Amino acid sequence: MGCTSKNTTAIIQVWILRFFILIIPMSSFSQKKLFIAYEDSLMRIAPTILQGKNDAERQLANEKFLSLWEPILDESKSMKHPFDSLKTISILTSKDNKVRFINWIIPKDNGTYQYQAIVQYYNYQNKYNVAYLEAIEEELREPEKMKLQNNQWIGALYYQLETIKRGKRKYYVLFGWDGNNDRSNKKIADVLTISRGLTFGAPIFKIGKKPQNRFIIEYKEDASASMKYHEKEERILFTHLVPLSDGVKGLFDFYVPDGSVDALNLRNGKFIFEENVETIEEINIPARKNLGNGLFPK
Repeated sequence: MGCTSKNTTAIIQVWILRFFILIIPMSSFSQKKLFIAYEDSLMRIAPTILQGKNDAERQLANEKFLSLWEPILDESKSMKHPFDSLKTISILTSKDNKVRFINWIIPKDNGTYQYQAIVQYYNYQNKYNVAYLEAIEEELREPEKMKLQNNQWIGALYYQLETIKRGKRKYYVLFGWDGNNDRSNKKIADVLTISRGLTFGAPIFKIGKKPQNRFIIEYKEDASASMKYHEKEERILFTHLVPLSDGVKGLFDFYVPDGSVDALNLRNGKFIFEENVETIEEINIPARKNLGNGLFPK
């Protein structure tokens, strides 16, 4: 009953806030106070998305959560408000302040996850836009080769956003976690480019002879692996994974770390693969699935 009561209160607050937006010019109404009021309403609903007792309750909370974002994100100045009291979602802003990702997960009863993301961005004409992304849920045969548009993307929970320039082109490289299924997890390096709209995937990862549009590692569910961009060294460091035995080569839900680290080095706008590099930095980020009250799986 507690969650239901909190959600009902939040919805009432939403309609009151929308009423103010519609009838009172923003110049006469404190935007900061408005953003804080919305943030309070979002904070009341967000925990149920992770902790709801079943799929139906979590999905209902997610629908309410999305509806709360819509009116406030229509205001471009909302991009400067941190929403930092929302501890159960990921909010990442690019260093040029042209892109911001608002991103979260919805656990499912079957042990998998649904991914949600909203992107605030300025396009090539410096016009403010908001995109509500739709994650592709079906199994993809060759996701590394795909380019995605029309607000479709390969779902993940992002933990790092980096801006990479190549000549006049600008790439936003996103690093995310995907709790793939009950047998394996994935770490994903995806690429966002912006023109009139959003495009996910760009051929800037060179692993073999042909460039890839994104880079993905998959590993055993109870193993730990990492993937992170190191700006000072201009490279992505990630865990080297090996099969538990020769008999399971190619079955990535049986891949585990062997203690070594590989790299993708940034050279002339492309990330070039290098195996078994030396590093003194700790790169391990546990792949954790017990959500509890926090953002990333534990």
